[in-house]
Amino acid sequence: MKTKKEYLFDLTVSGTANIDRDKMDIIGDVIANAPTLEGIVPITGVKANNVVEIFSATVETALQSGDCPSAGTASTVLAPRSVKAFRLSDIETLCQDKLDAVLPRVMTAGAKNEDLGTFQNIYMDLKVQSFAKELERGMWSGVEGGSNVNPNLNIYDGYLEIAANETGALGSYDTFSGVTPANAIDTVREMWSSRDEDTLELEGWTLNCGIADYYTIVTAIVNAFPSTPQTFQSIGVENELGHMESYFPGLALRIKASIGFGSTGDLFMTPNTSNLSYITDLEHDKESAKITYDEVTDKMHFALKMTFAPQYFSPKAVVYRKKV
Repeated sequence: MKTKKEYLFDLTVSGTANIDRDKMDIIGDVIANAPTLEGIVPITGVKANNVVEIFSATVETALQSGDCPSAGTASTVLAPRSVKAFRLSDIETLCQDKLDAVLPRVMTAGAKNEDLGTFQNIYMDLKVQSFAKELERGMWSGVEGGSNVNPNLNIYDGYLEIAANETGALGSYDTFSGVTPANAIDTVREMWSSRDEDTLELEGWTLNCGIADYYTIVTAIVNAFPSTPQTFQSIGVENELGHMESYFPGLALRIKASIGFGSTGDLFMTPNTSNLSYITDLEHDKESAKITYDEVTDKMHFALKMTFAPQYFSPKAVVYRKKV
């Protein structure tokens, strides 16, 4: 009869234990390692495969004069936006013989590995980082049922696909031939000035773009504003983590690079902190982050499962330029 046991891991690879961190903390680490996700507020408690609605509000003010006004004529419209929660799973089985061969290289000396201590924590840390990268890619470039070479992008719609399916509802939409050193400054300014007037007061406006376009825009800023380098330098701590961010001189606009754009060349401007969101669970017993050892097959089993799907609240707070 096949049995499964969990052991404390040691350098002889004689057994593998469940990691010594709570599974919800690990899933939280996945989110924290995705540069876009770590800066926006999620909607939690959503179970996988459920369709939920998030709402944006349009408030109208109708002023009346006189001492005895008639019944109110103002209106508030709550616009529901549906989003389906997907169960995302990363499952892997490793042969112990292979672990014997690679373990000395994985357990290389260094402050980070010494802090993590055991192999299962080092391995989980690497899987968390890998999972986070795929979330970052999918949340921007995902297309449900798509034909991307990377199958991780074919599970759910990302922000770019959501916007592409409702271009008429966006605050501003247009196509362009892509960012170049010659047009970078004018392109950013044009997008900034084309925002819907009802969204101008929103905080956290961010121009999200791919890494190559980020460098093109920042280089153009350096050349156009050579006397004000402090306005566009990357933000220290996040830069150390590989998160590329700058500010546009004279505008309350952050420029943020993401691997999620790939080679699309698209530009997506929105108040990240107040308009972007995603649904997840973070409390359900089906959320999983574990490493176990099967003594019958002599294999280590890894599983990380979470609920996820991106969505934004208001299309009017989106300025989208699609490269064609």
